[in-house]
Amino acid sequence: MSQQAVYKTAEALPDAYVGIDIGGTKMASALVDVSTGKILCETQMATQKQRPKKDIIADIQKLLSHHLEFASVKSIPVKGCGIAFPELVNSDGKIVSDWNFDLRSLSQSDFPVENVLFESDVRVAGLAEATLGAGKDHQSFVYVSLGTGLSYTLFNNGKPWRGKNGYAIHFASNTLTACTPDLRAVNYLPEALVSGSGLLNCWNMSHPDQRYNTLPELLTKAELSIGEERQYIKLASEVLGSLLAQMVNMLDPEAIVMGGGLGCAHNIYHMFMEVTLRDRIWAEECQNIPIYKAKFGHRSGTVGAALAIAEHMS
Repeated sequence: MSQQAVYKTAEALPDAYVGIDIGGTKMASALVDVSTGKILCETQMATQKQRPKKDIIADIQKLLSHHLEFASVKSIPVKGCGIAFPELVNSDGKIVSDWNFDLRSLSQSDFPVENVLFESDVRVAGLAEATLGAGKDHQSFVYVSLGTGLSYTLFNNGKPWRGKNGYAIHFASNTLTACTPDLRAVNYLPEALVSGSGLLNCWNMSHPDQRYNTLPELLTKAELSIGEERQYIKLASEVLGSLLAQMVNMLDPEAIVMGGGLGCAHNIYHMFMEVTLRDRIWAEECQNIPIYKAKFGHRSGTVGAALAIAEHMS
């Protein structure tokens, strides 16, 4: 059956849910057959998070309406919608932080479908990998989202560890303090250095006469030269590798799945990071831990958001 065909029988109907992934850079959405992970329709737009929140909410509603209209034309019943946010979402499905934009007043009733779930973006992306992706054959794994920001979720038996309140997603968002041999304190925020936005911003702030417009430009320069760019990327990768090694030391997962725009890329940053990660894992038998790229790539969030609402309703 072609994608243009109208579904006419119950047997042919996909198990369809809408997944919307609200990121710091873009908002992506998809109509997903959650039985297979197949995307039936997808679209995206820039987040422009500095805008008034009413404009951001209006765009989220437009994304959902786009898929409802598509489904109506194809005679596909839509059972619900999962919406993922780059914020703290508690165990009751309420947005409780405003790091990127203040959507704490947003309600499930603001959307024209009966079943709506709000969830953390890293949890839903990891759920896609746990259910149908790179982590599905492992009892336990850590999903690490490396994109505009940096976050994680531990999965065990296909389920995310939410913690007591639903906030178990951070490992690099607080200030760390180191001490030099002469007893001087050095404070730094790991996420502000090793995330996609952090890598570029830190370089440009410290090199005003040698700025780069995009992170790929900076990474390409680091890969092709032995200059300061390469040293900088190597240092940042050592910070990230150390954080991930400590995660392995603490949680002892079977595998690591890297997601997010930067996490799914293949570049010098990952090469340096993996060397440090394996070197700083304490137990020798854990140093060969498998490290995968997310099977769904940049679609993990939309597929996972659809899976999350489907699981919530089951």
